[in-house]
Amino acid sequence: MPLKKTLLLVPFLLGLAVCRPQEAPNFGVDRWAGRLLDGTAVRFADTKAAHLVINFYSPTCEPCIQEIPALELLSEEAKRRNIPMYMALEGNPASHGLNLPAGASMEDSFDAIRNRMLEDIQKYSIRLPVLIMDPEFKIDPRNGTVTGTPETLVFSMNPMMLRYNFIGPISVSNKADRILRESRYQFVLEKL
Repeated sequence: MPLKKTLLLVPFLLGLAVCRPQEAPNFGVDRWAGRLLDGTAVRFADTKAAHLVINFYSPTCEPCIQEIPALELLSEEAKRRNIPMYMALEGNPASHGLNLPAGASMEDSFDAIRNRMLEDIQKYSIRLPVLIMDPEFKIDPRNGTVTGTPETLVFSMNPMMLRYNFIGPISVSNKADRILRESRYQFVLEKL
């Protein structure tokens, strides 16, 4: 083979080697984990269902609060389809408007977030299972898989792969009949 063709072939082959699929799907979402409010550990990758839905929430986020009726409807439909659904909170107390003393333990952080979330559960009649993510998980608008709240992710499982990421509220209506007719809500149902 002439030297010129060989020199052109080498970068191409190197590009193929570098661009091959990687082992870790979806930027590490297969390692996401947290604890339910009762302390039970949940690792999303261990989900046995075909799909999984996670809504990211913060008590300081007005659209998150407005979205609760739509999430409750979506949760009922997910349950009918045997799809687990969680409302998840970042494990950083400051992201929920909580100020803990410097040097607070992970357990203090968990307790503070749990207690704050219990207020919202009571106030807004939240029935979804609520999960506080492990401290390593970060919502990051610049380069995170989750860029803000509210954000709802639908995963296919085995392997865990992101199917769709809904940024913003699914609906801000508080009437079930209106929510069920909204195109955005119907679109979410199609992705389950």
